[in-house]
Amino acid sequence: MVSKLNTRQEAFVREYLIDLNATQAAIRAGYSKNTAEAQSSRLLANVNIKKAVDAAKIERAEATKITAELVLTRLGEMMNADPCDIIDQVNGCYKSIFDWPLVWRRMLSAADVQELFSGKGEEKEKIGEIIKYKFIDKMKLFDLIGKHVDVQAFSINMNITDDTNISDRITKSRNRIKHNETENRVH
Repeated sequence: MVSKLNTRQEAFVREYLIDLNATQAAIRAGYSKNTAEAQSSRLLANVNIKKAVDAAKIERAEATKITAELVLTRLGEMMNADPCDIIDQVNGCYKSIFDWPLVWRRMLSAADVQELFSGKGEEKEKIGEIIKYKFIDKMKLFDLIGKHVDVQAFSINMNITDDTNISDRITKSRNRIKHNETENRVH
């Protein structure tokens, strides 16, 4: 940690890195519940705390070997995963999970197995099972990829190439809209 932080500020940095919830981090670090929200804003605005958080994030990324490139690559693999890879072509059922490609095993978020039996007591015999799989939502993956810093699919890029004042451009745009609305009312 940066030596310019006091003990409670260092605790705040450690706690903040757990879940990136500044208010809860302030409470866990020993700040009052009543003032935690205000304290957390103040703490995150502190240059030395920002440096400590950034340094700790870099250290953690290096230790875990998880980079933005790796995250984006994995998300892309998941988006492009073909469901036919986990379905048996002969009977149309899911293949054994052990035969699935790694990308599909990573996308599995839940599995519900229900065993089916016939008979009672000592005569009871397993006759089958119903397995329900739940996977990561592909639209959520698409959204995460689109919001990624390197992709920026959902951001608006404005590229002003001439020297025209922005307020003049807005005025001209408003005038065009008014003109179009007037023409539409006449017709």
